[in-house]
Amino acid sequence: MSLKMIVSDLDGTLLRSDQTVSEETIRVLNDCKALGHQMIFSTARAPRDAYKYLPEVFKDEIVSCYNGALVLNNGYEVLYHKGISKSAILEIIQLAQQHQLGNVYVEIEDNLYTNTISNAVVEWSCQIVDFHTLDFEEALKVVIILEDEVDAGFLLKLPTECHAILTDQNKLCQIMHKDVSKFNSIKYASEFLDLECKEIIAFGDDYNDVEVLRNSDVGVAMDNATDAVKSVANFITLSNDEEGVASFLKGYLL
Repeated sequence: MSLKMIVSDLDGTLLRSDQTVSEETIRVLNDCKALGHQMIFSTARAPRDAYKYLPEVFKDEIVSCYNGALVLNNGYEVLYHKGISKSAILEIIQLAQQHQLGNVYVEIEDNLYTNTISNAVVEWSCQIVDFHTLDFEEALKVVIILEDEVDAGFLLKLPTECHAILTDQNKLCQIMHKDVSKFNSIKYASEFLDLECKEIIAFGDDYNDVEVLRNSDVGVAMDNATDAVKSVANFITLSNDEEGVASFLKGYLL
């Protein structure tokens, strides 16, 4: 069998519900590495959170963060990044206020900022700032926590340099540069690894994984995945709490 790129989402896929990776999954991934297969971890999380939950043994692998807006190798080498301009960020904030969408959270240089605070995100560590006076040129992602279904008018009025995806049972609106996606970041990573994108085995569970699974040689949806993910997958494996990634790889590669 030719060498493969194993691409795995983190939350709801590689990570169990307690945000840990089982010893069996670590063992299986290490066995795949020993055979020469490459690992890429793809997540909506910021680097500070991705590396917090990624097992130590995999922290030197390629990690795609912010849904593909930033791709890192060995934890520090930037392979790709694409941000949203400050002017677009200010426009998004104004638009969110007009549509009464609540707080806007902005990722800038691996720090999270907001214009106000609410009880909805007490577990998120962020700084309250005035984005008009904050000194920054670009941000890699904007997150809006939704209490109700997002108004379609809001999505249609986003700055032309941006696009949005709804994840986490439509509770999160994640906004990135229009050129950013998990799959686009994987294309950059594949060039770095000198592998063809068609040699991908991809695992995912949420809407931001759809494009990756659809364009991979082997797309694998978790049993806990959304219907949209399952509809484009070649295979459906066990859930994240049942070591679905490890279960599939044992049968397919090992």
